[in-house]
Amino acid sequence: MEQLFDENFIKELGLDKLPEKERDEIISSLLEIFSKRLFIRLIKNLNQEQAEKLNKIMEDENNVFSVIEFLAKNVPDYDLIVEDEIKTFKTEAIDFVKNR
Repeated sequence: MEQLFDENFIKELGLDKLPEKERDEIISSLLEIFSKRLFIRLIKNLNQEQAEKLNKIMEDENNVFSVIEFLAKNVPDYDLIVEDEIKTFKTEAIDFVKNR
């Protein structure tokens, strides 16, 4: 699976020129945005019963790994959706930086 923050992506965003602390803060913010987008896209593929189970996992366990595991098992084409979302996010982020 393609990585989100590979060296090439960081360079294309110009983050490699920033001080480490600032770069890490921006990457953290971008990762949060990406995670929310991906989560929304994935949960749209759940039926009502699965959505209720996911809510219970989130309430009871409050563990991101349990949530990922549940989604990977219950969302058809999970890997393809993640891969597509990574590519889309990278393209949009690079386009945004280039057009500023």
